[in-house]
Amino acid sequence: MYEGIEVAAANPAEQKQIICQCDGGYSPVHRLGMWCFIIDDNKPTHGFIEDTHSLLSCNVMEYMAVINLLKSVESGARLLVRSDSKLVVNQLTLQWKINFDHLVELFNEARSIIEENKLHVAFEWVSRENNLAGKFIERNQVQWFRERRKYHAKPSESVKPAKIESFLEASVEPSKPSVKPAEVSS
Repeated sequence: MYEGIEVAAANPAEQKQIICQCDGGYSPVHRLGMWCFIIDDNKPTHGFIEDTHSLLSCNVMEYMAVINLLKSVESGARLLVRSDSKLVVNQLTLQWKINFDHLVELFNEARSIIEENKLHVAFEWVSRENNLAGKFIERNQVQWFRERRKYHAKPSESVKPAKIESFLEASVEPSKPSVKPAEVSS
């Protein structure tokens, strides 16, 4: 387990650690990015970003899962964030440097949320087989693509934004997914 960015909270030893799992994916064929997080094995929260700017990737969507998770927890929480993205885990734990500007922006967004909300966060890499958020995306992605085709015949054309912030702002608040969440069958 890697210790991540930590900011002191009021007596963190007394707080329960929240176990979270995150994942993100991107389909260049469907031009759709998906993110998902699960807190303490509860119902998954997920969202989508349509790629109209050719800026999305699996790494970007992994960061989006972490960012949306961090936005959803209470100030001062203690989190163990598990992800199958070695890149995101190692960058957020300062083990690897960040070589691309758009990932630097996402790293800074995650870091500022952690600092502003006084979160205690540890990151842990887990295999894909042990990532429930990843399994949720795998199980539901075909249905999501079908729904997207039904509601969006063609991806919208637009001008490329100067920065990745354009689609960060379009990111879905965890409590309000942009597409009706898929029913989860056990």
